[in-house]
Amino acid sequence: MRCEGRNTHPFLKDCPTARAILALGGLDNRLLVRDYSYYIDWIEDIMCVGYESGEDTYGFAKINVDTTVSNNKFGYGVIVRDSDGFVLGGGGGFKDEELTAEWAELYAFEESLIIACSLNISKVIFETNCASLMNRVKKRGKGITMLGYHIDEACKYMDNFNSIFVIWANRKSNKIADFLCKIAIKNNFNWKFRMDYLKEIHDFVIGDSIN
Repeated sequence: MRCEGRNTHPFLKDCPTARAILALGGLDNRLLVRDYSYYIDWIEDIMCVGYESGEDTYGFAKINVDTTVSNNKFGYGVIVRDSDGFVLGGGGGFKDEELTAEWAELYAFEESLIIACSLNISKVIFETNCASLMNRVKKRGKGITMLGYHIDEACKYMDNFNSIFVIWANRKSNKIADFLCKIAIKNNFNWKFRMDYLKEIHDFVIGDSIN
């Protein structure tokens, strides 16, 4: 089911194959008729949000963000690549305090925005595997909680870009960012880099290009 537009649903909902695939996953045809009853009901919408306009995303930098929470502290990792997969920069860090998963993801997202701004990038696609955060970013300006307020503040960095998409990605797509946050939390340090990145990062990038 390709995310090229909402008009795919009317055709898919009458497709026996699509219904069978979703039924195997325990979802029946709820995703096709948009009759959701689970908290993840908006994930499909988020996955499509960056591409509804039909804009060509070649030339956009892709930014992957991830976090790791362990032993009352958390680490975050950010990797920035151009549309050809070359590393432009990134970073990682940790905080020696206990945070909920959502607050940790928000902190990492804000740090990724700061890193992207420092690279003077005009067009970006942010990818994260935290669907809850993506839903809150999508609905920014409507939150009345403290977390919602801080998300609104973090999203002000978006004004620095000419074009920006924020989308959900599965965990496999975030393996470099995951590696960076694990290094940060293991060694208790914060750092940013551009072209002078670790060999291990290069190996991950090569592996991605092969796969």
